[in-house]
Order: sequence, then C-alpha cells, then structure tokens
Amino acid sequence: MTGGCAISKRITSSAVITPGGVTGAYGQATKTKLIAVYATKEDDSATNTVKIWDSHDNNTTASDEVIRIELPATGANLEFDMHGALLSDGIYVEISGSGSCGITVCWA
Repeated sequence: MTGGCAISKRITSSAVITPGGVTGAYGQATKTKLIAVYATKEDDSATNTVKIWDSHDNNTTASDEVIRIELPATGANLEFDMHGALLSDGIYVEISGSGSCGITVCWA
C-alpha cells in the first residue's frame, strides 16, 4: 500500500517547493519526505543543471545538496525515486543553464 504525497506544479526556474522546518504541535521539528523528482528537457539548445537542496529558501550556503541532475542538450525525460529521503529544512530547486527544462517534485 502506498501513502499519498503532494506534487508541485511543473517549474521552469528556481523555486522553493516547501519551506519545511516547521515546529509541530509538540515542539518537534517536522521533516519533509522527498518521494520523487521528474525532469524533462524541453528543447535541444543547451544543457541544464538542476540541484535539489535541503533548504527553506534560496540561500544554500549552509544547506545540503540532496541531488544533482545534469540534463543534456538533447531531449531527456528522467525520474529519480528518492524513497522518502528525509529533509529537515524544506525543498529548494535550483535550475541553471541556458536550456529549457521542466521539473516536478513529489513529497510528503
């Protein structure tokens, strides 16, 4: 049996997906379970690098990089099953490069 998860809209530029790090009802910090990341290369012009960070904002200085996806200049559709990796500070997606790509993130 599989539990449900939230899914982001398709993003094409860097964005905070979920801020995380929220204190629960009993004072404990909540964690975010990263379920999967989907990446689609939408043109054949240039490469893209996608980084998923355990971060509640775009300041990644003291944050952990969870996964790095290198999308080639030619078309690609990739899925990364993250098996519910626990992130303590949220999910921030950083997209760089001059190509066009779409990223979707599933979490619980």
